[in-house]
Amino acid sequence: MLAGCSGGRGDGRIDDDEAMVRSVLTLMVARNGPVCTDRVTDGDTLSVFREMARAPRSSRADLRWFPPTGLKVPTGEPTPPAVRDRSDALPPMVQQTLNGAATRMARPWGDIRRRLTLTEDALPAGVTARWWVINRLRLCTPRFGVRDPVRYGDIGFVVVEANHHGALYALQRRQGRWTPVAEWSNWLY
Repeated sequence: MLAGCSGGRGDGRIDDDEAMVRSVLTLMVARNGPVCTDRVTDGDTLSVFREMARAPRSSRADLRWFPPTGLKVPTGEPTPPAVRDRSDALPPMVQQTLNGAATRMARPWGDIRRRLTLTEDALPAGVTARWWVINRLRLCTPRFGVRDPVRYGDIGFVVVEANHHGALYALQRRQGRWTPVAEWSNWLY
């Protein structure tokens, strides 16, 4: 019973979904310093993408994929992200490829996502993962949340949310490692 509470296999091995989350959390630590997150992933990673893809064309004009920089957590009151301030959008063919992959995986049926309990083996240095109740009682600030990762073949997606902001990350398996390759327009939820 005690081993079940420790949250880790202890052998250092992690599966593809855990490796995707670890890679994105590493990006968060690099941008924000030490972070805390809920231990269990929760939510549909592609739900915002699915909804925005159905929005009127004028609403989609600023939705693009950019090089991944990591979700910067603003301090103070939530404000709309400055999507238009980025001029480094990825090339049109990359946009089309990532949009196509996200659209295929964003179907509300045929669930290809999996809820994870983040083990110590899957956490990069600088990340503390706790039971969600403890994070709220200890006022973990900022508290990052990770939605359930989705993947098909060598491409996958993970969403990170913090302080009412969210970002979708596209990852690709390269030489056996999952690497963030793009960040979709940030949003305010």
